[in-house]
Amino acid sequence: MMLGSLYVLVVALLVSAYAHVIPDGQKADKFLPDLSLPEVFKLDSIPNTFTVQGSAALDGGRIVLTPKSGSSGALWAKKPLESYGSFTLEWTVRSFNYRGFSDGGLALWLVAQDPATSTNDKKLYAGPSKFAGLQLLMDNSGPYGEALRAQLSDGTAALGKAGKDMKSFGSCLLGYQDSSVPATIRVSYDMQDNHLLKVQVNNKVCFQTRKVKLIDPAVVSGNQAAQFYIGASADNGAQNPESFEVLKLQVYDRATEQSRIPNVKAMSQPRVVTQMTDSKTGKTKLIDKAKFDAERNNAVSNYDLFQKLDKVEGRILVNDVAPLHKEMDAVIKTQEGVLAFLEHFLTTMNDGDSGSAESPIAKDKEEFKEFISMNEKLASLLEEQEHIREISKNHNTVQGDHDSHVDEIVGTLKFWLVPIGVVLMFMTYYTFRTQQYITKTKYL
Repeated sequence: MMLGSLYVLVVALLVSAYAHVIPDGQKADKFLPDLSLPEVFKLDSIPNTFTVQGSAALDGGRIVLTPKSGSSGALWAKKPLESYGSFTLEWTVRSFNYRGFSDGGLALWLVAQDPATSTNDKKLYAGPSKFAGLQLLMDNSGPYGEALRAQLSDGTAALGKAGKDMKSFGSCLLGYQDSSVPATIRVSYDMQDNHLLKVQVNNKVCFQTRKVKLIDPAVVSGNQAAQFYIGASADNGAQNPESFEVLKLQVYDRATEQSRIPNVKAMSQPRVVTQMTDSKTGKTKLIDKAKFDAERNNAVSNYDLFQKLDKVEGRILVNDVAPLHKEMDAVIKTQEGVLAFLEHFLTTMNDGDSGSAESPIAKDKEEFKEFISMNEKLASLLEEQEHIREISKNHNTVQGDHDSHVDEIVGTLKFWLVPIGVVLMFMTYYTFRTQQYITKTKYL
C-alpha cells in the first residue's frame, strides 16, 4: 500500500515538473475533446457529444453529410464553445465524386443559437437561414468558380443562396471538388489581438480582418463566457452526386501557435478581367479590369480609393509584425549588452589612468616607456636630417647663382676679346707685309 502511494506521489511530481517545463505556446493551446473529433477513422459510431441531422452518417472512417444525389445532412456539437476571448477551429473536409457548377455546398457554422431548437429551419445548405454568427461556405456557384467565402448575420433576417457574393466579407479561391486530398480549414479569433479573425486553408491565409467582433469585451469582462455552437452542414443540390465528408474536427480555447504563423503564402484571390475584341482583326484578349479602367479614365473615384485602402490594410494584416517585434527585441538586448561592455571598458580605462603604479595599465606604460623614448629620439633625428637637407638645398642654390654670374662675365669677355683679336691679327699681317715691301725696295 505504501509503495503504491509512493508511486502515485512520484508520478504526480513528474507530471507537475513536466507541466512547469511545457513551453508557453503549448500550454496556451488547450484542446477541447468534448467539441472535437480528432480521429474519425477510428470511430465505430458518432460520439454522443454530437448529433447528426438529415442523411449524415458515419461510413468507412468518415462522416458523410451527403451520401447520395439530392441529399443533405448536418453534424452539430451538443455543447457550446465557451470562449473568454479567443478560440481556434480546425475542420478537415473533402468533396468527392463530382466536379463542376453546383447550387449545393458545404457550410461550416459558428452560431449563437442551439441548432436543436425550432429556429433551425435547415433551409440554407441544411443549416439555419436565420442565425447570429459566422458561416463559411464552400461552393461552386459564383462567377469565380470553386471558392471559400464567409458571411455574417445578426439573426434579424433570413439569408438565402442568392446574392451571397455581395454579402460575403472575405473569400478566396479553393479548388476542392473531387479531390483525393482533403482540405484543412482553420478559423482563429483573438480578442486580445484587436479582434483578429483569420481563416487559413492548409496553412495558407485565405483572408483575415479586424473589423469583425465575434465576442463583446463587455460580456467576457464579467467572467461570463461567450457561447457558440459548432456545426457543419451540406446540400449537394438536385441530381448532383457530390459527396461532402468531414474527416476531422479539432477545437481549442485559444488562438493556437499554428494560427499565428506569419502569412508568407496566401491563397489565390479572384480577379476581374475585361474581354476586349479588336474590331479590325477580330482577336480577343483579356485585360485586368483595374488596369482597363485606369487606361480608360484617369479620374479616381471614392470607390477606387476604398479599394486601395482595403488592399493596403490587407497587406499590413497579411504581413504579421509579431516576429519582427521579437527580432527587434533581440537586437535591442544585444545593443544593451554591447553598451554595458563599453561602459565597463571605459570605467576600467579611467580607473587605470587615475590608479596607482601597480595597476595593469600602469605596468604596461612602464614596459613601453623605452619604446616611447626611442620613438622620441627617432623623431628628433628625423628633424635634424630635415634641417641638414634644407641647408644643403640653400647651399646648392647659392652655388648655382655664383656659377651663373661667372658665366655671364666670361660671355662678356668673349664678346670684346674676339673682335680685338681679329683686329690684332689684321694689324700683324699688315705690318708683316709692310716690312717685306720695305726690304724689297732697299734691294732695288
